[in-house]
Amino acid sequence: KTLNARDKEQKKHYDEVMARAEAAEEELVASRMVAKDCKRNNEMLENKLTTLKDRIKMAESLHEKNEKELREEILTAKQENEKLSTLITSLKEVSEKTIK
Repeated sequence: KTLNARDKEQKKHYDEVMARAEAAEEELVASRMVAKDCKRNNEMLENKLTTLKDRIKMAESLHEKNEKELREEILTAKQENEKLSTLITSLKEVSEKTIK
């Protein structure tokens, strides 16, 4: 009788241990799935970050190009303005001499 009770107690203990082991295995599988999802999300975010960095570089490059072109246009406009001012001055002088 004592042996039978002990066997039952051991079986009960064994069943509890096995149930905990099974639950731990399920948790491990779930954790691995979460880890895979996190890894996939991180890769996706890293790709997005790389794309954004590339777009920023392109935008900065375009900005620099536009800025350079604008500086050149301003310089050209100033030079043309100086030529026109010189021409106007010359025309004034000629008209003043003509009037006299």
